[in-house]
Amino acid sequence: MRNKYSMLLYELHEPQAEVEVDLHGNAEKGYNLSKIVVPKELRGTGIGSKIMQDIVDRMDREGAIIVLTPDTAFGGSKGRLIKFYKSFGFVPNKGRNKDFRYRETMIRYPNANT
Repeated sequence: MRNKYSMLLYELHEPQAEVEVDLHGNAEKGYNLSKIVVPKELRGTGIGSKIMQDIVDRMDREGAIIVLTPDTAFGGSKGRLIKFYKSFGFVPNKGRNKDFRYRETMIRYPNANT
């Protein structure tokens, strides 16, 4: 089942594209991005980057944390996914960045300048 935010993303970018997005949570407790699946025929077109940019822009406006764990279950390599998420401001959720409220391996704190 797609959530309302997922549907908004589809309408904004590619209504015909079957991009799967699973984003849940709230501004107070943070959001968990558990899935963005771009069909193989649409990979490399920039749709995943557009969706990710919309997500981080929204989280910045809300002042919300986003967490995720890159996984190869839906395709792609873990290394490429980590690099992709780092380009949007995610950092490893460990060491001095560790937020013990979350067990996911990457975290993005909101950008206060947005």
